[in-house]
Amino acid sequence: MLLDELKKSVHDLTEKVEKSAAKEEIQKMITDVMSKVNRIRNKGEFSLNTESPAGSLQYAFTKSSVDPKVISFQKKADDIYLVSKLLKQSPKTLRIWKDLQDHELVKAMDTETAGEGAEWVPTGLSAEVIDRVRLELKVGNLHTRLPMPTNPYQIPIVSSDPTAYLVAESTADVSTKITASDKGTSDRTLTAKKLGARVLFSEELSEDSIVPVLSELKNNIVVALKTGVEDCTINGDTSGTHQDSDVTSAADARKAWLGYRKMAQSAAKVDISTFNADVLRTIRKKMGVYGVNPVNLAWVVGISGYIQMLGIKDDQNNPMVTTIDKYGPNATILTGELAKFDGSPIIVSEKVRETLNASGVYDGTTTTKTEIILVYRPGFRFGDRRKVTIKTDEDIETDQTILVATLRMAFAAMHDYTTEYMVGLGYNLTT
Repeated sequence: MLLDELKKSVHDLTEKVEKSAAKEEIQKMITDVMSKVNRIRNKGEFSLNTESPAGSLQYAFTKSSVDPKVISFQKKADDIYLVSKLLKQSPKTLRIWKDLQDHELVKAMDTETAGEGAEWVPTGLSAEVIDRVRLELKVGNLHTRLPMPTNPYQIPIVSSDPTAYLVAESTADVSTKITASDKGTSDRTLTAKKLGARVLFSEELSEDSIVPVLSELKNNIVVALKTGVEDCTINGDTSGTHQDSDVTSAADARKAWLGYRKMAQSAAKVDISTFNADVLRTIRKKMGVYGVNPVNLAWVVGISGYIQMLGIKDDQNNPMVTTIDKYGPNATILTGELAKFDGSPIIVSEKVRETLNASGVYDGTTTTKTEIILVYRPGFRFGDRRKVTIKTDEDIETDQTILVATLRMAFAAMHDYTTEYMVGLGYNLTT
């Protein structure tokens, strides 16, 4: 690689000028050159490793980064990819291809060398779009995400701990052995489901007409996918008849997996029609061991529930909910978190239903109630089988271009939710 050769040449030059009268001045120049070499090598927080098939540009494209140069590169590459898919043209034939070639990260590459900057083209969506789907999720960010090498994917877990026994002092050559006990193990299965969004375009497409709406198009894809994941994680029900009477379509995202509401057992549900701090703490109490540590919990509420929580006062009329502005600059704040109650974050999601009846389901008759959900965060996992992908096709009957964005993922409880109360639920709260 040219940068490596340059570095070696500088090193050789350093040895040759060791006895030169202008040693100090030349050494300063060498130091300056080496500094620039290293800045180029680490441009955009990634290493220029051209041993990979597409060089470091591919690495930058798929790497999550906060570096604005990397993010802008990813956005330009995403634009080119989307336009090429919609127009069914090679990325290199597009006018906006030149914008990518003029980007400073591309220029930092040795574009004369095969396999480096000159030949790289985007073949999928970047980490910027994929990360946006995750960042847009509120409840989705409460739980650990695992890559799924297979589908289904079994996760081994410890279901019970070993037992400690009293051990007598050893007083002879042959003493009583410590009683053996086995550590209970089990597994949980993540089964990926496909979620997708479809966008239609008129066949009268051109590069000029697409480019101005690319930002909105990417935003629509992100919103659609994150909404489906969020909705199912809260309201999901895989039963033949969904708990909510308005969920009837087999294609409804809320049938992908079991959500918080469905996994909440009756022993961990509380009628909160009388709303105060005590009833909220009762929800936590009913969760048993899972409700002990406030750091492991999160309150998931809708707008109405959040506003009502803000109104909870103590005996001295002081607010019992701490808002973000009171946390301090070093506080850890989760995505979607607006406040804390008893040390646990309050996550506001628009997918917490506010049209339920007094028993906590939608029946189309009584639609004036909402719920407040308390979740044990370590008790659940998301599995990523396939990240966001884009496909396009033509519909000759309507003369339209169809763009479909899909992802494959899973969500599951890590313990038996029928006997382990990892979800507490307050119902019958008037909106």
